[in-house]
Amino acid sequence: MTFGLNSFYQHSLEEEAVWTKSASEHIFHEDLHIPLTPKMLKRALNTKLPRVRVFHVTNTKYLDDVVKLQGKRKSFSALTRAHQDIVTGGINVSGGMVFEMEADVMVSAPNDIMSRPDKTGRRWLQWEYLNPAPYEDQTKMEIEKFGLSLKRDLIMKYVPGMGKIPLTKVHHYWRKLDPRNETSPLFKNLIKNQGRKKSAAVKRTGVRRGVTRNTSKEINAILRDMVKDYIDAMEKMIAKYPKEFAIMFFAHSQNAMKEVDGWDELVVNNYRIKQVMLHDYTVKRGFSRKDEDIQEEEFQILLEKLDDLGIDYEVFEYASDISREITARSSVDLMK
Repeated sequence: MTFGLNSFYQHSLEEEAVWTKSASEHIFHEDLHIPLTPKMLKRALNTKLPRVRVFHVTNTKYLDDVVKLQGKRKSFSALTRAHQDIVTGGINVSGGMVFEMEADVMVSAPNDIMSRPDKTGRRWLQWEYLNPAPYEDQTKMEIEKFGLSLKRDLIMKYVPGMGKIPLTKVHHYWRKLDPRNETSPLFKNLIKNQGRKKSAAVKRTGVRRGVTRNTSKEINAILRDMVKDYIDAMEKMIAKYPKEFAIMFFAHSQNAMKEVDGWDELVVNNYRIKQVMLHDYTVKRGFSRKDEDIQEEEFQILLEKLDDLGIDYEVFEYASDISREITARSSVDLMK
């Protein structure tokens, strides 16, 4: 069998391609989308990222890629709790192979927080997933208002004559500034400054939500500035409330007695593989649905490959046993 058939980064360890967008797509959502990189978090929180034991569920096709990216800074989703159906079925691709790892944690939560990578590998979080009860936590309300005020400052920067906008309208007005849209004042100013002759350099790239999308060197330059300014604003928001964000990002990962429904999510990087747990039936079925000879032959090849790579492994008959091992092993370091 050939391992590593698909690009690890393309799939971002089980991320579907549909979720991988440019940073400019993230900043124009009508929410506070928070970018995450290790360097930014260390600057904003003024602390080291916690290092904990986590698990990643995938299948044998990604073995080479998981091994190759040990110690790298690219982030991906892991877990510390998983129902047996997650062990066998995976999350976005089939499962059966569970990597036990030590990794740096960038963010953690007792539920799927829908973190998504952009095309550079940077992770983005939606504020609504970090703040599921927006009117019950005064501190989080204060953080959100500060983030909205920073976005409002950006609107004032790019459209100085806009006037002061109510915080409740900030997301709406910021989205309308997307310079790829013909209704955007930034697009109109660009066309006006270019003049009729140069406006032909603007190329239509499609229609989204009933709005014509355009691109040009000038539009892309504006987008780059807006992305940079937006990311700087979100870092400023985190840096103003470092203790509060540290609790939101790290508390779950440091709780040995977790309560999770199905599976949790941790965004991690800089990992080292400790062991691989294999669910016998699921892995073999991944090689062939019915041919037992192929199943056994490919399974032995897999075990020999793990031996050659120096990776310890354990084979389990029942997925429920792997689920219990994940819970026990992820808690052991925290309970010392």
